[in-house]
Amino acid sequence: MAAGELEPRYRHALLIGTTGMLAAASAWIAARTERVTVVARRAPEFRLGDPVLDGRLERIAADYADTDAFIAGLEVRLGAAAGLDLCVTWIRPAAHDLRDRIAVLLHASRARLVEISGSRSLKPGGFAERRAETMRTYFAELPYQQIILGLRPSASGPRTLSHAEISEGTIQALRSGGARHLIGDPSRPS
Repeated sequence: MAAGELEPRYRHALLIGTTGMLAAASAWIAARTERVTVVARRAPEFRLGDPVLDGRLERIAADYADTDAFIAGLEVRLGAAAGLDLCVTWIRPAAHDLRDRIAVLLHASRARLVEISGSRSLKPGGFAERRAETMRTYFAELPYQQIILGLRPSASGPRTLSHAEISEGTIQALRSGGARHLIGDPSRPS
């Protein structure tokens, strides 16, 4: 751990869409959290490979394509989100209503909201700027962090990040706590 980084501890983490490329980051979060709610289409099959960590998981199978049903299911399962202090999401940028409704759900708990998005969100006036402005304007009371997935240089040109690089960068961002964290190079594919 680098100087200035924190070793966070959480009471309850809500992880949305983090069972694939972010599985290692999910395991890192689970190791530092009393209770973890994982929401994904295939959440019931998701395992961290450690019986202690797997025992901390509450798995909710849900597809956020139906925003109303998705949020209704979260409201029932989370109640007033008591004790929730971290929410990490990997949701497509076009799901604006869902993102805002998740922020509303987190309002009572003041949980830290961490949104992960791809490199295209960095273009001027793009998703990252618009989302940060929305959060400042409507959800200023929520601790908010963006993690942007960039690219890595390679002999044949820029390449996408590996799952390990994405999880390692996410963990570093969670430790550092900055408002925006870029993993990789900000170059955007054409």
